[in-house]
Amino acid sequence: MRKITLLFALSLLVTSMAYAQSSEGCQKTCTVERVLYKDAFLGIKMYGPCESKQEKGAIIREVVEGTVAANTMLQESDVITYLNDVRIHNNIQMAKAIKALQPNQLVNIAFRRGDKHYNFDVRLGARHKEVVLEEVCCESPITVDVHPNPVKTSLSLAVNTTTKAKIQYQLSSMKGVIVKAGQLREHTKNLTETQIGVEDLPDGIYILKVYGNNVSVTKKIVVKH
Repeated sequence: MRKITLLFALSLLVTSMAYAQSSEGCQKTCTVERVLYKDAFLGIKMYGPCESKQEKGAIIREVVEGTVAANTMLQESDVITYLNDVRIHNNIQMAKAIKALQPNQLVNIAFRRGDKHYNFDVRLGARHKEVVLEEVCCESPITVDVHPNPVKTSLSLAVNTTTKAKIQYQLSSMKGVIVKAGQLREHTKNLTETQIGVEDLPDGIYILKVYGNNVSVTKKIVVKH
C-alpha cells in the first residue's frame, strides 16, 4: 500500500510539473482533455505460424468488426503480401510490422485473393486510448459548441476564437479510427462553423477533436439513430 501511495504521489508531482511548464507565463490557464492513442491496430486476426507456414504472406483468419480492417476490402482468407512496400512473408512478420507503426499512420496494404492481387491505402487505428488533462494558456482560447448531442443525422459545430485561426476537426471512433475530418468554414473573424453528417456512422460514442491556434479541445459525441 505504501508503495502504491508513493507512486501515486510521484505521478501527481510529475503532472503538476508538466502543467506548470505548459502554463508558464500565462495569466490565465484552461484545462482541456486530450486523447492519446497507443499501439497501432489494423483489426485482423491471423492464423498461427504452423497453419500458415505454406503461404508466402499473412493469412487473415478473421476481420474484427468495428475496426479499420472492417471498412476496407479485406476478407477472411485474404493473404497480405506487402505493407508499405515491405514484403510480408508470414503472420509473425506482419504483426511486427504493424507494431512498428503509429496509430493514424497512412499505410499501403497489398494482398492476394485467389489468383488476383489488390492494394489500397488506409489509416491505422489504435488498440488502446487514454484521455489526459492538459493545461493550456487561455489568453487566446477556442470555445467549442456542438449540438445536438446525442446526434442522429447532422452535428452542428461552431468554434469561437479571439484571433483569426485555421480551425480543423477530426471525429474518431473509440478505437482511434478517424471517420470524419475537415476544416470549419469562416463565418466572421472570430466564428467558424460547419455541419458534420453522421447518418452513415454506426451508433456509438465518438471523440471530436477541434484544433487550431495552438490549442485543441476534445468532446465526446454520442451517435444514436
